[in-house]
Order: sequence, then C-alpha cells, then structure tokens
Amino acid sequence: MSEKTTYPLNNEYTHWHDVTSLRYQQFLQSLTALELDDAQRHLILFSNLLNTSIRFSDQRIEELLDETDESTQMVMADHLILTRTLALAERSLTELQQLEQVQPSSLRAQLVNRLDIFVRLNNILTRHHLRQIDSLFPLFEAKLSELEAVSLACNYTEAMQRAHPN
Repeated sequence: MSEKTTYPLNNEYTHWHDVTSLRYQQFLQSLTALELDDAQRHLILFSNLLNTSIRFSDQRIEELLDETDESTQMVMADHLILTRTLALAERSLTELQQLEQVQPSSLRAQLVNRLDIFVRLNNILTRHHLRQIDSLFPLFEAKLSELEAVSLACNYTEAMQRAHPN
C-alpha cells in the first residue's frame, strides 16, 4: 500500500485561504486609506468567501467527523467567533460610513478607535487557518480515501468559486 503524498483538500483550502486573506488585506488597505466605499466592496467579497468556507466546513464536519472530538469542536468554535467578529467589523464599517457623512473631520480618529476589531478579525482568521491545517484536515485525510479527498477538494473549490471571489 502506498502512502498518500498529496493532500488535495489541504492544498485547495490553503489556496482559498490565501484568496480570502488577500481580500481582507485589500479591505484593510482601503479602510486605512479612508476609501470606505472600496473598503465596503472588499469586505463584502471577503464575507462571501469566509461564509462559504465556514458553511462548507461545518457541513463536512457534520457529515464525516465526530463532532465531539476536541479538534472539530475547536474549529467549529472558531467559526462562531469568526462569524461574530465579522458582524462587528461590518457594523463598525457601517458606523464609519455614516460618520463620514456627518462628521468627516473625525473619521480618522474614529477609525483608530475601531481598529482593534479589524485587526482581531485578521488574527482570528490566521489562527483558524493554522488550526484547520494542523488538526482538522489530518482528520479528513485519515477518514477519506484519496479519491474521496480529491472529490471533497473539488467540491470545496466549486463552492468557493460560486462565492464570486472577484
């Protein structure tokens, strides 16, 4: 029996994590340049990608893995934290956009006051990626045949493409 040498799900996930992270970096760049309309566009694209990835992962965890396993519980907890923190970031951006209309002179100071929320989301996303690579995907790879892992990776890519990353 030959050992698995490729990890298609891990590779596809890493690719889409990079795309999702790039979207968030573009959001942060627009935000810190006070280009709030552009920031909104990037945040929507990021949100679509992130929510698609979370839904896909949660569904596959429920279908294929033991939800009581500590690794899967940690990943699912990350999903809740990411969803809540994304909602805070969206709300903060909306507040900044409203402030821009009534008090544009205080916009930069108000952004600084909210910056922690945006940085926190980036940090959680990074930690979550590492957790999935280290603990979740090895569980999938151990449970699935190579053909099943390739199929799951293809399904993940199709789901992410439907999220319209561009």
